[in-house]
Amino acid sequence: MSSASISMPSFVINKPETAPSAMILVVDDNAWNRETLVKLLMEKGIQVVSAENGMKALELIGNNKFSLVLLDAKMPKFNGVEVLKKARISFTPLELPIIMMTARGEAKDIIAALELGANDYITKPIDFPIAFARIQTHLLLNKSFREIEELKQNLGDKNEKLETANRRLNRDLEAAAAIQQAQLPDDLPTFPGVNFAWIFEPHEKLAGDMLHVFPIGTNKVGFFVLDVSGHGAPAALLSVTVSRHITGLQGEAGNKLLEKPQKILASLNQKFTMDNMGDNFFTIAYCV
Repeated sequence: MSSASISMPSFVINKPETAPSAMILVVDDNAWNRETLVKLLMEKGIQVVSAENGMKALELIGNNKFSLVLLDAKMPKFNGVEVLKKARISFTPLELPIIMMTARGEAKDIIAALELGANDYITKPIDFPIAFARIQTHLLLNKSFREIEELKQNLGDKNEKLETANRRLNRDLEAAAAIQQAQLPDDLPTFPGVNFAWIFEPHEKLAGDMLHVFPIGTNKVGFFVLDVSGHGAPAALLSVTVSRHITGLQGEAGNKLLEKPQKILASLNQKFTMDNMGDNFFTIAYCV
């Protein structure tokens, strides 16, 4: 505890400077010192909360987000060093800057406080312009730390959203791939002396590859292998569309059309022109 006065030059009171938006806790059992510091800091545009003892200070620290604490080293019952120890359990020096206020000549107390995690110290009687310069430095450091933490939090939130979107996209791709593969032949035709089998191994989940094997009448079998340029959903959609166009011709014109590869290819050229295909194209081998 110290009753040392605080130096208050007239220009400090009459010409307040602009300080960063902040909230400071002033802890001092000496009412005059405490109230004077509160007044001077408020004239700088800073929000200030005060505490007259260590227990009250810890309660306030636990329930508020202070930008900085000005902590008197010498107080009865629960002194500043004990408050510092408790505060550092929950807050790092970056999260909560603590500046100790101590009398001149108390070097041991200053060293002990710095070793326990105090950010800085000011000596009594306090020269406020010098003290405020130190306060501003730690306020700016704390502001930068909080901005970095906020950016990290925002980045974490964006990464989480990106991961969620990626999982949803993968589920959609898997569903689309299942639909595409459902178009592949599951009931192979039987033909004397011939066994049919196929394997489908796309480079990606969704691909522009497609094949089909189907009977034509009682004594013929048709099959085709289709490859659309590119990969992914556009290529897969086009491959399914082309495949359905071919198999749909059976219902329109019967087996006679399916027996003639040249007419199948002519129908495809007429349906899928370069004008409406854009940069996409496909190649197909159609056999009977």
